Amino acid sequence: MSASYPYRVPRQLRDFLAGSGVIWLATHERPDADGYGSLLACGLALRAQGRPVFALVDDEVPAHFEALPWHLALPRVDAHTPAPDSLLVFDCHRLDRLGRAAERLPAGVPVAVVDHHPMDDRGCQAEVAWIEPTAAATAVVVLSLLRALPDHVVDPDQATCLYAALVTDTGGFRYENTGEDTFRAAADLVAAGADAAAITETFLHQRRPEALRLLGRVFERVDYHAEGRVAMASIPATLLASSDAAVGETEGIVSHLRSVAGVRLVALGVEQDRARWRVSLRAKPPYVVHDVARRFGGGGHAAAAAFTAEGRWDQLQPRLLDALIEQLGESGD
Repeated sequence: MSASYPYRVPRQLRDFLAGSGVIWLATHERPDADGYGSLLACGLALRAQGRPVFALVDDEVPAHFEALPWHLALPRVDAHTPAPDSLLVFDCHRLDRLGRAAERLPAGVPVAVVDHHPMDDRGCQAEVAWIEPTAAATAVVVLSLLRALPDHVVDPDQATCLYAALVTDTGGFRYENTGEDTFRAAADLVAAGADAAAITETFLHQRRPEALRLLGRVFERVDYHAEGRVAMASIPATLLASSDAAVGETEGIVSHLRSVAGVRLVALGVEQDRARWRVSLRAKPPYVVHDVARRFGGGGHAAAAAFTAEGRWDQLQPRLLDALIEQLGESGD
């Protein structure tokens, strides 16, 4: 990975923010720490500069996100919120990934995105796009933005939000997206007041008993294919309910499956609504999963991607397995 941090803020984004009055901030559906932490940190920074900003977040966020500063204090979009002059989206570059939140957007609102996911052939749904595929997390790009704001100093609250984003998107600095620039950004955040040990404990190692119960049941349901190189599992809504776990507590389970010795490709389906599945894909180098995700209408990185599909899991699973096994062959295994 190239050591590009700090990234250079595009002139178009500077002009976009300078010309915006009321700004709504959003991230993708089923927010993760990178999307939500980036949103909160940027919101805090813009509010510190006297800018009217509001968070457009309709989905439930994981319980441990309550550890992030201003988790609920950043004003949420509601019926009394002023109409936006602009929308700033984090950690995705397509409005169709905002989920239900997109339904609340007035028509014709100018959109800018800040992201680190590579753009696919569907393009970007924004007037201004700042996408840095070499960044380990969108948080690194946002940190570059905050450091470029006039007379702004990143404070401990903003640093906490961004460090949580960075440590989760790199798997505790274990994933292949971790490079020299990642550690330099992490050092800057710690210098700004982020408590690295406490954040890592909260976001990577602390789980409710219900979440651990769910994890154990998922491992009992894992199917291994292609001589153990492909692992697949599903979490139907009934399993989630019987474990007393929340949807947000399924985050990270796919990484546990990826850690199994011999596994090269992983697929985990989580039922969002009746017969609507969010499928997370993971790969160990040199294998990739973003092509598989795109085949099913999703996208992401080479080693981590996702898509949403309608229907029954037992109908989706065989087609997905064929695609993953095909990917094994294309990678020379």
